[in-house]
Amino acid sequence: MIGPRRGAEGSHWRGAGEVSSLAMTFAFAVLIGVFGGQWIGGKLGSETMGVAVGLTFGVTAAFLELYRTVRKMNRRGLSRSTKDDHDEESN
Repeated sequence: MIGPRRGAEGSHWRGAGEVSSLAMTFAFAVLIGVFGGQWIGGKLGSETMGVAVGLTFGVTAAFLELYRTVRKMNRRGLSRSTKDDHDEESN
C-alpha cells in the first residue's frame, strides 16, 4: 500500500487541494446566499432586497473562509521554514 507523499511534491498537492476546495467554497457560499436570500425575500415580499442581503452574507462567508485558509497555510509555511532554518544551523 502506498502512503501519502512527504516532502515538496506532497506539499504542492496539498496546496492545490486547499485552493480548489477554497474555490468550491466561494462558489457554494455565494450561491447559497443568493438563493437563500431570494427565497427569504420572496416570503417577505421583497425578493430584490433578499437577494442583496443573501449575496452580502455569501460573499462575507466566502472571504472569512479565504482568511482562515490563508492563515492556516501561512502557519504551515512558517513552521516549515522555521524547521528548515533550524536544520541548516545544525549542519
